[in-house]
Amino acid sequence: MPGEIPESPNSKPLTQIPNSPCLLPYAIDHRSYNDAERIAISYPKPGTGEYVDVPWAQFGAAVDAAAWALDAKIGARRSSSEPDKVVAILARSDAAYMITIYALHKCGLVPLLISTRNSHAAIVNLLKLTNAVAVLSDSYNRSEAEASAAEAGSVPVHDLAPLPGTVSVADRKPFPFTLTWDEECDRKALILHTSGSTGLPKPVAWNTRFFWHQGKHSLSEARSSKLNGSRLLPAQIRR
Repeated sequence: MPGEIPESPNSKPLTQIPNSPCLLPYAIDHRSYNDAERIAISYPKPGTGEYVDVPWAQFGAAVDAAAWALDAKIGARRSSSEPDKVVAILARSDAAYMITIYALHKCGLVPLLISTRNSHAAIVNLLKLTNAVAVLSDSYNRSEAEASAAEAGSVPVHDLAPLPGTVSVADRKPFPFTLTWDEECDRKALILHTSGSTGLPKPVAWNTRFFWHQGKHSLSEARSSKLNGSRLLPAQIRR
């Protein structure tokens, strides 16, 4: 009818994720194959005022590619009988940061998100308290990451995942993931930290069950995320 706004593909509901709640890698895989052409995120193209649209198919391919790279450098945790392995991220928050977090999840590893505003002493303390096995960083924070990692006990430092818009969907190689909800839902899935206002920052762990509870109440409907930094909430994956 005259005056009506045409419905866009991204305004339609996303497909239902079966057997949810589930671990986030299963949810991302579902979106990447069943909502492949829908836009998952948009991020600013470096050095321009343009945005790069990343469909779910490309988002999933980027996660898989990063997971293979991290497995080669750090080693994935493939069984719930293995102890947790914490990997710190010290970098600017952007689309590459987001892909890195989900790739760590697909490797069964626990991301430790360290604020770049922390002091050297605070970063070292967080690495020691969590027994981090590696640090992932970008070029802007590499020198601090290397200095802190060395003081924390010769912890290796690696690069973040590349920006998702640079990854080819045609070359996607699915990364195997077989961990189950029943065995993993109450284990650490992400570690943040306190502000350190009363001393050095202290780690605060979240589990996957908490993610899904937050996602259930955080957004009423799914929309693609336009990112200056980056954030993709469980609600945007699940709905």
